[in-house]
Amino acid sequence: MQAPTFLTLPFPLNYSRIEKGIRKVDSSFFMPYTGQREVNRMRTSDLVLCLTLMRTHILDMEKTQKRLNFKKFMMAKAKENCSSLKGKTIGVNPEQMGKKTTIKKLDSAFTAGKVVKMTDDEISERIMSGKSAIVGFCIPYGIVAGSAGPLSASRIEFARGFIDFKTGTIYTCTCTTISDLNDPIFRAGEFKAFNKC
Repeated sequence: MQAPTFLTLPFPLNYSRIEKGIRKVDSSFFMPYTGQREVNRMRTSDLVLCLTLMRTHILDMEKTQKRLNFKKFMMAKAKENCSSLKGKTIGVNPEQMGKKTTIKKLDSAFTAGKVVKMTDDEISERIMSGKSAIVGFCIPYGIVAGSAGPLSASRIEFARGFIDFKTGTIYTCTCTTISDLNDPIFRAGEFKAFNKC
């Protein structure tokens, strides 16, 4: 598969054993999307995000004895916790927004809480200091192929959402569809939906 030029192909790995019901846990994780950064490299916040999501996913499967793939797990947790997002401040990295999207537009759309700008460096600083922070993430979780015409090419599926780095609480998750054209970026329309959780 040849990825679109604007994407950085990540390392899409699976929880290969636990998802398939093999009792011995063989864990792995998904590295975040970094293609839109000015300097395309991994940061401390990326690694903490991966490990936090991996740990939260595995602990949930061990607790519930239910095998949920990553997408279903994210969607289930978002449904469970989204209502708790009201009144909270969430951080969005400008490098994860669409070209026509601004922090001001996102903040106006999310009337139930507040949206602030939070760079990779600021997120990393919060993590290293042990402070809580609810921040946005964009990560790949799989590759699918369409079945008709121009949509038959393989494409990367992304999940966009918000997580508290300190507690591992997942508040929202929007998994892409074909209409999203593969771009792992936030838009104001998604934030309006958070008000109705």
